[in-house]
Amino acid sequence: MLVFGLGAAQAEQKPDEAKGPPVVLPTIVVIGHQIPTSWMEVSWECANPLPFCPIKRAWISKVGWETPAAKAGVKRGDELLVYDRRGIGKFTSEDLRADLLRGRNVGDRLELVLQTPGQEPRTVAILFERP
Repeated sequence: MLVFGLGAAQAEQKPDEAKGPPVVLPTIVVIGHQIPTSWMEVSWECANPLPFCPIKRAWISKVGWETPAAKAGVKRGDELLVYDRRGIGKFTSEDLRADLLRGRNVGDRLELVLQTPGQEPRTVAILFERP
């Protein structure tokens, strides 16, 4: 199960009673409105070849060397489990393609849950800033 925030037990603690280090998400900062394809590309497989069928699985097919995506720990072959807080199976290929290409506003935040084979899932945040 994936959780996007503090658990109820942690949220009830007073700040001076908090245990353990703070959680810091790896962050990709995009200058502009779209994630450059030279930084990262996503591929997917659907249940059938129609563009409006649900996606069965998606993965990172390209990560540019020394890019912000690579520095945030995104790896080629990582499975994309959650995109913008929605399970990847909730998207059709047309929905995901359109969302990956759409423009973003300054200050927008996009969260991806990725899983490298053999490791635990992790969340990566993408922040869009002014060019």
